[in-house]
Amino acid sequence: SAYFRKIWGGFPGKFSGDAHTDATNILKLMMPNGIWKEAHFDFINKWWKFRNDDNVLLLHFADAKRDLKGTVLKLCHFYGVALSDTELKHVVHKCGFQYMKQHAHLFSMKLPLVPEFNGTQAIIENGDSIIRNGNNGEGRAIFSEQEKEAWRKAEEDQFGDDPIKLNWARHGSSDSQ
Repeated sequence: SAYFRKIWGGFPGKFSGDAHTDATNILKLMMPNGIWKEAHFDFINKWWKFRNDDNVLLLHFADAKRDLKGTVLKLCHFYGVALSDTELKHVVHKCGFQYMKQHAHLFSMKLPLVPEFNGTQAIIENGDSIIRNGNNGEGRAIFSEQEKEAWRKAEEDQFGDDPIKLNWARHGSSDSQ
């Protein structure tokens, strides 16, 4: 929203409305030399070495997409929570795409801990939602071959020292834990 950009010094810039242009701009920001590098490359590199620690659970969206129930059970195990079959079914339902899409207002992006932000204004405005289509991998259709190759090269440069980390970053994998 305009208010969010104001309190963050104009960041992030407004989206153009053109899916390819906006995705390309975000891709540039997320590259290892971009200002959003922490959102992917640095995050994985910093947390990877802790992935097997008892108090760390590293999850991947692709794993949750492939097996939502299994991801919920993994979280239950990590937190030491036992759910009945009915409770598990209920949690999986509420974590599913259809429920989230029907209740998108519950998933608006807000900044409740920023005093200048009154906690009622969503970062995403005009009825938009972070709940879009429930799929992973939209970049295959949006990005050019050159952009996809630049991302692959960045992944190899950042994660190629560990083939398991590289595979996890690209596809997720229950074997990485």
